[in-house]
Amino acid sequence: MGTSIRILMLAIAAGVAASGCASGPRQHMELRPDGSKAGAGTLVDGMQEGEWTFWHQNGTVSARGSYTRDVRDGSWTHWHPSGALHMRGAYAGARQVGLWEFWHPNGALQCSGEFVDGREHGPWVHGHDNGAVAQRGVYVEGQRMLRWEQFDAAGRPVSRGSWLDDRPVGVWSQWDASGTETKLQYPLPGGTEHASESWDEGALRREGFVRDGAAHGPWLSRHRNGTPRAFVVFDRGEPRGELVVWRADGTVLARGQVEGTRCVGTWQVQQAGALVPVDATHEPRAPWDRTWSEAEVADRENPLAVAARWLEELASPREVVPVPVVPQAPVAAVVAEPQPREEAPTDPGEWTAREREELEVFRRYYRDGRLPRRSGAADRYGSGAGATTLGKGDAPLAGRIVGAQLPVTEFPAADGTRLDLASLRGKRVLFVVLRGFTSQVCVYCFAQTAELAPLAKRWRELDCEVVVMFPGTRSRMAAFQSACSSEFGDAAPPYRLVYDPDLQLAKALGLQGNLARPASFVLDREGIVRHAYVAESVENTADRPSAARLAEWVESTR
Repeated sequence: MGTSIRILMLAIAAGVAASGCASGPRQHMELRPDGSKAGAGTLVDGMQEGEWTFWHQNGTVSARGSYTRDVRDGSWTHWHPSGALHMRGAYAGARQVGLWEFWHPNGALQCSGEFVDGREHGPWVHGHDNGAVAQRGVYVEGQRMLRWEQFDAAGRPVSRGSWLDDRPVGVWSQWDASGTETKLQYPLPGGTEHASESWDEGALRREGFVRDGAAHGPWLSRHRNGTPRAFVVFDRGEPRGELVVWRADGTVLARGQVEGTRCVGTWQVQQAGALVPVDATHEPRAPWDRTWSEAEVADRENPLAVAARWLEELASPREVVPVPVVPQAPVAAVVAEPQPREEAPTDPGEWTAREREELEVFRRYYRDGRLPRRSGAADRYGSGAGATTLGKGDAPLAGRIVGAQLPVTEFPAADGTRLDLASLRGKRVLFVVLRGFTSQVCVYCFAQTAELAPLAKRWRELDCEVVVMFPGTRSRMAAFQSACSSEFGDAAPPYRLVYDPDLQLAKALGLQGNLARPASFVLDREGIVRHAYVAESVENTADRPSAARLAEWVESTR
């Protein structure tokens, strides 16, 4: 059986607790089997706290950042094995937040943008390794919205068009290698229009979506040079949530909450090159003069006054009619995605010292359902007061799923194809929903999938197709695959791996929650769910059925 480097790391205490007791702070060093350094930092009550440093196998630093009780929290920096900067940003509560930047090994910018609660939000730019822009556009909670542009490494346009909820809409332009343009038509949801207007020289000034005559959803204005100016989400004509405004050089000028066209609460505004908190609630505001300002106004006026002005511009009555759904020139009606989605790379993270210590315990549990009595895991998942449990699950929720087909059956697959469960009719199907991750690869997901592998022959004898679904983006799924590669080697794992980037299945089944509650379903030969298991709660991510139990369910399913 293959074994992860992470599993083989030898933990040795390099120091003693300052308090003299085993549960107090102590310095901790982790070594690989060959004696090279793997990680070092402080343990408090067995949990990683404060700054930790990790090393590549060649001895260069791979990552440095802080933990709060085993959870990545605060600023983190990652490096390529060569020592070149790889990625830099911050975590809060195990989720990526704020500005993150990523670099190719040669130092060229790979991508940059902001995360909100672990998902891309606002303008992002992706780059080729020669420094040229590859794609740029806007995300809203991880989904592509509004205009996106794609360029080849020479800077020539490849495609341009708008997205709504990560689906292409309206009229798109595509260019082949010779520069010949083709127009494509994508449908818009009923009652929705895409609206835009331009500066006098033709550059895009603002765009957004209109529903039933009112601005609804994301809207973005741009400076004359094409960089973002103001971004906010509308709800039936009224701006709501966070407004972000940028200078023409791309730096954030101010950000904060709005109610209607007023800035409220504590804002972050740029002062002397840094963002500082300012109370915006009672900030005086001059009436808007009904003209669009130039970018230089940000150099002369208070950032909050500029933010209020640019919000008024963004919310002002449109000067042009919405782009017609049916263009004047004939175009080809298509349903295929016009461009692949570029994604920020995901670091799989390092399992904590406690996770590595307990990994074999959980592998045993996911193998046959037995949890050793004398272990930290048994203490946390025992029968004592306040303890969570393993093996019971959420029976009421699981029961509501049994007897019906899964509401979502088609998923993109790790091998670049798509899998529709309907194509597996005539066979039994074991469909496993993983938790996914926002900060580092889930050790329970690894342990569970690792224990499905030894039963490969059994699944074949039962005429059962095993499908493992990862809830999250392709990039995070790739990080999960990387963590699992040491278990399966270069061979493909003995199951089909698919992913659900928009969490459609989790939402449809009520499993959503950082990212999904683990679940397992056995489908009969007609695609009907005959057995279901859902984790006890969102928090109890270790609660999953053993491989032995799942095999019994498959065997009992006709």
